[in-house]
Amino acid sequence: MSKKITALLLFFTLLITATGATYDNETYIISGIKETNTLTSSKDKHWYKFETTVDNGDIYIYLSNTTAPVRFNVYDSNKKQIVWGNSSYFNSLTKGTYYIEVYPSSWGNSHSSGSYDLLATYSDGNSSHNPATHEPNDTRENAFTLTSGKNITSSLPSSFDRDFYKITTTADNGDVYIYLSNTTAPVRFNV
Repeated sequence: MSKKITALLLFFTLLITATGATYDNETYIISGIKETNTLTSSKDKHWYKFETTVDNGDIYIYLSNTTAPVRFNVYDSNKKQIVWGNSSYFNSLTKGTYYIEVYPSSWGNSHSSGSYDLLATYSDGNSSHNPATHEPNDTRENAFTLTSGKNITSSLPSSFDRDFYKITTTADNGDVYIYLSNTTAPVRFNV
């Protein structure tokens, strides 16, 4: 009898380990689509999953509108932690499956719940953009194509937002002029 109980306990231990119990019930996060959620206790955690389709493609994670101290961890498909942060993360990753864990940070008795917005933009093979906002364009692979001589209007809703645009030239030698106007805050760009 004790061998059966031991074997059964070993089986359940292996089952919990093999299924990655901490990753259960993750929400698939779509590139460029904001997720709004609320942590309801100091022990609450939310898990998100995404898949990149481009090797060395950009990933941009942005945590905002927090009503309590909140942090995030990013894990690869082998459940190895890549990075932690409390506001944003920008880097290039290999093609694959990744997880984001959002959790309370040192709430103590100060907070019993906290809401947040989470945005992840990554290379997913989708090249369509919202015609009004040009989003998602937070990575090089999702850059919005500019047309020569045509003005566009856009916004950066926070200091952590970044937008990528691309241009195509038709001559080997020539001039390119990029002009920012009507800015309501200090903005800079790199070429």
